[in-house]
Parts: sequence; structure tokens; C-alpha cells
Amino acid sequence: MSRHLDKINGVRHVSFAGAWMGFGFHEDGFAAGSHVAKMLIEGREKTGTLNLMGRLDDMVHSEVGYWRHILKLGVLAVQTLIEDIFTK
Repeated sequence: MSRHLDKINGVRHVSFAGAWMGFGFHEDGFAAGSHVAKMLIEGREKTGTLNLMGRLDDMVHSEVGYWRHILKLGVLAVQTLIEDIFTK
């Protein structure tokens, strides 16, 4: 939803900003608020669009798969270690 807000933000002097525009972190709310403030000062036409979710859109599937395999390997190593400790 937040990726389409640039179509209505600033229209009729109404803008939306909040942490809900990204992942819900305080930093997302700050970035959204700063973007609206910049838009109010510089004008809607001169301010680019805000994309707090851009990193996910740019991430390719193989990159996600690579980190998933590393995480699985780490979990397997911890499980094996715990099993060795408690079976002795």
C-alpha cells in the first residue's frame, strides 16, 4: 500500500506518514515524516517518491535462497550441538 501513496500524498494539502508505511519500526515513521516535511517545504513535484520497502523489491530470489541455506545450516549445527550435550 505504501508504494502507491505517492499518488495521493500532498493532494489537497493532505499527506500521510507513519511507521506502518514500512516495516513498522520507528525509523520507518521518521523517514516517512521527514519525507512529508520535505514535500511540504519543497513542493510535491520536486520531491521524489518514498519507498521504504524498496530493498525487498530489489532482492532477487537467489540472494534470499542463499541466506536461507546459511540459516538452515546454522540451525542444524546448533541442534546437533545441543543434542550432543544432552545425550551424554
